[in-house]
Amino acid sequence: MSTESVQPLQCAAALGAIALAYYLVPYFHDPYDYRRRFSGPWLAGLSGWWMSYTVLTGHQNEDIRKLHEKYGTFVRIGPNHISISDPDAMETVYAHGSGFLKSDFYAGKKGPASNTFIELDKAKHLKLRKRIANIFSQQNVLTFQPRVQKHIARLYAQWDLRCREAARGVSGFNWSAQNGSAVMDCCQQLSFLAFDIIGDLAVGASFGLIQAQKDSSPIIGSGDEVRQENKEVVQIPVIAAMASFNLNIVSVAMFPSWSRNIIQLFPWHLPGLLKQFRFFGLVAASIDARLKRGSDEDQGADFVDKLLQVKNEDGTGMSLEELRSETSVMFLAGSDTSSNTLSSLCYQLAINPKVQRELQSELDKHLPPISEDLDEQAGLDIPPADIVPDYNQIKNLPYLNACIKEILRIHSTIGTGLPRVVPPGKSLTVAGQTFKAGSIISVPSYTTNRSSVWGSDAFEFRPERWLDENAASLNNQQNVLTFQPRVQKHIARLYAQWDLRCREAARGVSGFNWSAQNGSAVMDCCQQLSFLAFDIIGDLAVGASFGLIQAQKDSSPIIGSGDEVRQENKEVVQIPVIAAMASFNLNIVSVAMFPSWSRNIIQLFPWHLPGLLKQFRFFGLVAASIDARLKRGSDEDQGADFVDKLLQVKNEDGTGMSLEELRSETSVMFLAGSDTSSNTLSSLCYQLAINPKVQRELQSELDKHLPPISEDLDEQAGLDIPPADIVPDYNQIKNLPYLNACIKEILRIHSTIGTGLPRVVPPGKSLTVAGQTFKAGSIISVPSYTTNRSSVWGSDAFEFRPERWLDENAASLNKYFVPFSLGPRSCVGRNLAYMNLTLIAAALFHRYSVEALPATKLTVHETFLRETAHCEVAIKRRSAA
Repeated sequence: MSTESVQPLQCAAALGAIALAYYLVPYFHDPYDYRRRFSGPWLAGLSGWWMSYTVLTGHQNEDIRKLHEKYGTFVRIGPNHISISDPDAMETVYAHGSGFLKSDFYAGKKGPASNTFIELDKAKHLKLRKRIANIFSQQNVLTFQPRVQKHIARLYAQWDLRCREAARGVSGFNWSAQNGSAVMDCCQQLSFLAFDIIGDLAVGASFGLIQAQKDSSPIIGSGDEVRQENKEVVQIPVIAAMASFNLNIVSVAMFPSWSRNIIQLFPWHLPGLLKQFRFFGLVAASIDARLKRGSDEDQGADFVDKLLQVKNEDGTGMSLEELRSETSVMFLAGSDTSSNTLSSLCYQLAINPKVQRELQSELDKHLPPISEDLDEQAGLDIPPADIVPDYNQIKNLPYLNACIKEILRIHSTIGTGLPRVVPPGKSLTVAGQTFKAGSIISVPSYTTNRSSVWGSDAFEFRPERWLDENAASLNNQQNVLTFQPRVQKHIARLYAQWDLRCREAARGVSGFNWSAQNGSAVMDCCQQLSFLAFDIIGDLAVGASFGLIQAQKDSSPIIGSGDEVRQENKEVVQIPVIAAMASFNLNIVSVAMFPSWSRNIIQLFPWHLPGLLKQFRFFGLVAASIDARLKRGSDEDQGADFVDKLLQVKNEDGTGMSLEELRSETSVMFLAGSDTSSNTLSSLCYQLAINPKVQRELQSELDKHLPPISEDLDEQAGLDIPPADIVPDYNQIKNLPYLNACIKEILRIHSTIGTGLPRVVPPGKSLTVAGQTFKAGSIISVPSYTTNRSSVWGSDAFEFRPERWLDENAASLNKYFVPFSLGPRSCVGRNLAYMNLTLIAAALFHRYSVEALPATKLTVHETFLRETAHCEVAIKRRSAA
């Protein structure tokens, strides 16, 4: 054998030996003392490959829950990562002053600038959070309500039409008529809604998914392209882009940060990396377009307006990159959460008709009667106030709140534990175990929300569990209420469409993305609720929805970035807002599984590269949205948006946010403010569809507290139903026991983030969790998907049973219910998210009956965010009470 042939073999053998030693030496050296104490998949103890693969398979939350079922409270899911399914560990790991730090898992989510979600340094994070915290106060959130209501009304106007057509046996595009009801995919519909809302809230323009009735949004091109005229219109699948973004990022984040730039170049990550670029491009284009348009005084302030008011310590505002970064977070967090939660709620109330009836009964008592006559004449032009109630009308409805809380419990958007690390030089104790510095800990909400603390029915959607007098209330409600008009506007817009669909379905007429079946409008509730959630968050964030409700597709037009906005006649580029944010999250989380130093390499792997490209496109969307928002200025008629609030933020030296900070905070709102709502609502829609008893119970409660539905009004108004005629005021419904029970149950059973958010043991410390001690550097996570299904919730922890929140022991469940995490790292927009969920759910089940079809099934993509992808249900207008 020649020397030339031997050398490559020697090099390969040497590299193989180095790789083997890299994995085996730490495993057998066991610096965190894991091997003898904690069990788990053997591959997980060696590397992040197991967790990354689990993320990509889409079954991460359930896989972790099953591991806890097999191995107990502690499961080793990474070389130095322990998942703890003890519900009591939530406060220990995530609460303020817990001693844990964010692990480098979050370093994989970097965009154009740092933001409140990805910043690891505690001091810097505190400054970033202080700048924008006031934006999400109850009072400020209420200023966004008109934008939200507008998109809700737009979607429901379509649903009204489908219901009317389905009643006549007429089917339509993406829906069908069955037995007088409109059968559609609630996940799709609610995703359209959520993404249109978040686009409007974030950058003052929706993605137009509701109107398009497909995941396709036009955006303006970036770079030198936009300096030319007559550009090609590029359509972006917003929902898909964001979904794949999240999936790719999370799967790559399971590896050490140093390796992520390499890992994401692997063939199975490269598509996600490319989608990351596309997502950041979407964000940048949206911000640039927003800054070019300026504030919309008629629509009120959006998220960009608020971010532009933020000042740094030196008196400067947010930089363009910071504005894009914050907007990207808002896109990702503000759309999926809403759409997934709402879809889950739709499902839960569909399969639990008693809960739906109870909710509708409560809504009927507190909201004006629905007028069908107004619907017939107005078509799709129903004023938001005619469809979406004012948040103050419904925010205190007990049963509505119970439904929202229950769906957030049962369908927690993030079911896995968010990882936290033990700081250097410390040891921390969690659940009786001590963890050394560097240990990573997470508590999976998906699992804890199904533990025995929720009773024997922890797996059931039962809003009643939240009606105990000691149920926890939301903080800072007053500031959130300022956004209520924006939220109601979008709800009314969506439901005006639904009214039209229902009328057409009653006549047997089908339409685009819906069909008439047996007098009902059949449609994808996930899609519709995503449109609503994204339109709301867009409006709240930057004063303009993404237009998804109106477009009825995941496609939103945005303006290009940089010098482009100085030119006229720019190319209208369509961005798939929902898809962009979804792919953004996926790619970031997958890359974050690797050490931070390696992530820049890993994300270049072929299977991560598409996600990386979507990251860039997402941040481009954020940047364009912020830029357009800054150019439009504030919209006094619509009230303040998130940007208005951010622009009021001052740093310690009296300066405001830079443009880059404005973009960064807006990106967080986009990301966190849409997915949670859409996913939760879609899950709730499904649960109530397959639980008709629960749905009827919810409707009964709503009917008792809301005015009766006026059918005559609907027939006259078409799609121009005022939001107040469709969406109740939040104060009317926020304390309704069964409504709150449904929301809590769906948040438990469909936790938006099912995996544990990793926390690391600080340097120089050892911390004990669940009886195990973790050394500094240990990464711990508590998977909510697993904990939400643990025995503390009872023998029925896997079932959607809102009644668990109304039982005598309901108060004891609250400590295990953490849908928005705990402590200083908890979701800053939780009050806004809960208000959105409550308003949308109350208006939906007060106005419609959601029925499950023989083929009705909730398709969930189990990644870092539990994305509700598809769920066809039959929507039918309820008769006037």
